[in-house]
Amino acid sequence: MKRPTVLIVDDESYIREFLAQILSEHFRIAFAKDGKEAIEIAKSAKPAVIVLDVLMPGQNGIETCKKLREQRESEGIPVILLTAVNEPEQRIKAFNAGADDYLAKPFLPEELIARINRKLEKTPARQPVSKENEFRLGNLKLQFDDLSIEVDGVKCELGQVEYKILNFLLKKRGELVSRQELNDYVWGDELPSDRALDPHITALRKKLQKSHGELKTVYGKGYSIILKDMEN
Repeated sequence: MKRPTVLIVDDESYIREFLAQILSEHFRIAFAKDGKEAIEIAKSAKPAVIVLDVLMPGQNGIETCKKLREQRESEGIPVILLTAVNEPEQRIKAFNAGADDYLAKPFLPEELIARINRKLEKTPARQPVSKENEFRLGNLKLQFDDLSIEVDGVKCELGQVEYKILNFLLKKRGELVSRQELNDYVWGDELPSDRALDPHITALRKKLQKSHGELKTVYGKGYSIILKDMEN
């Protein structure tokens, strides 16, 4: 069976080589020496996971992560950030930029491998919630086979977390889903931070703006998907 590809991004060649030694027994390896190159390689090679250093000259890892999330070809690829600076403010910036995980140096090789495997295991299964491969709500169509939505026939790709949020809310459509319930579904026992949902909810709400589906937030209680009242 073809092994998944891990893209290693670091400006230091010896770090790239060290990480390759750790990971090459389990995964295929691709390299990028900076953020700009990482964005281009992610677009063409479409790795299964990206291991990205934070402290790089020019475009740092957090800025690169944000750009990866803005790019259709890479917005759903899990990103693990590596850094020697393990401070709360930097972790918050990382998760707000769309990072899936954050690992402080020094780390055990086995821990990095375990985290990569965990991200691969948690890639959303592309299973329908109905007997078909799509779900419709007015002009909104959720495609289960390619993690996308269509609004009035215009396709828009979803990130993995966005897909899981929307999929779960549609299963519970019309019901109020608590923040804790949604966190448990999306991350299980690996919740990155208390506010980890926020940037994904914001991104998803923007993608649903022209659809008949409204992502409602009931502050202090949770979220729901309802059919908009289109009469005005």
